Amino acid sequence: MRKHDRYVLWTYVATFFAVLFFFTLIVVVIDLADAAGKFARQWGSVKEAGYQPWVLLGEYYATMLPFIWMRILPFVVAIAAAFSLARLSKHHELVALVLTGVSLRRVVLPILVAGLVVAGSMAAAQAAILSPASQRHAFLKRVLEKRSPNRVTKVPHFHDPSGARLAMDAYLPLDRRMESVWVSLWAPEGLVETRWYPELAWSAEDAGWIAPRGGERIPVDGSGAGTRRLPIEPGSHAPLEASLALVEVSLTVTDSLGQSFGEAKQLMMAHPQDPRLTMSFHQLLATPVSAVVLLLLVLPFALRVGRRSSSSLPGMSAALGLGALFFGATQVCTGLGAGGDLNPVVMAWLPTVLFASLGLALFVGLDG
Repeated sequence: MRKHDRYVLWTYVATFFAVLFFFTLIVVVIDLADAAGKFARQWGSVKEAGYQPWVLLGEYYATMLPFIWMRILPFVVAIAAAFSLARLSKHHELVALVLTGVSLRRVVLPILVAGLVVAGSMAAAQAAILSPASQRHAFLKRVLEKRSPNRVTKVPHFHDPSGARLAMDAYLPLDRRMESVWVSLWAPEGLVETRWYPELAWSAEDAGWIAPRGGERIPVDGSGAGTRRLPIEPGSHAPLEASLALVEVSLTVTDSLGQSFGEAKQLMMAHPQDPRLTMSFHQLLATPVSAVVLLLLVLPFALRVGRRSSSSLPGMSAALGLGALFFGATQVCTGLGAGGDLNPVVMAWLPTVLFASLGLALFVGLDG
């Protein structure tokens, strides 16, 4: 790494963290202003439950930060590049580098490398950090909203990979247990049997769901649907193929801030017929790439503007405008792919591929 590379890189890194802090602060303050009244009303009950409210609130926003950053980092990467190049231009350093024979592509190469590092960090966080952070944030939210931290109610119906349908009154994530569970077993000709369990508990040893208190079978046949109730022995296995992870991500999705690659893949594989889940998984894969795509788009514009103006406003406007155009196209493709009108995999990657191609063409076309 040459001396001018280190200087450009340091300028970009310092600007990047300043911009990241600014936008993070705005998002947190807006959210806190919206939720302050609700949290204040629960302050006493949180203390009575044995928690320290300020510690709990601090952890609540700490577990929210990864999700804030995943959404704003593509913009931050691009805006920081525009500010950095404007700063170099203001002090005539950009022109000096070009006059010494350094090409424009070489000038911005450290910024592009930094963007690739950010994209890699986003992918790593998506794979390893988001899932536990989301679970902890949902727990803290239930405590702060005076809801039981170990009781999730109003859970959606769940479609098991085996074809069964599952409904329940509540899910207890800390105990890995479901309460008042209905399991409907289906065959090509229709509903075959319904089973009711007062509770189902996850058994790590058996890698399946066990009925500690037994239950009832309600066969559906020619003798009359629902008229016969046959006992299910305590300790028997429930006819479910879903793993604990798949059930948790499916049933707590309404309280979740986001999913990891693994969780989204589990949902997609469990419901291959649902284009929304396929679209969601591939969009998660494409999200880190979007940071590099926006950087490739913004750098050529910011360089051309920076050589003519020392103000960062034109470059920042270009970053925001290109970002809005990119994510607008993403929303259009999401609607087409999630609705099943077009292939969800193609629609998930189409904006990224098109804008990345444009960005590469602009970057290669910079003055040598």
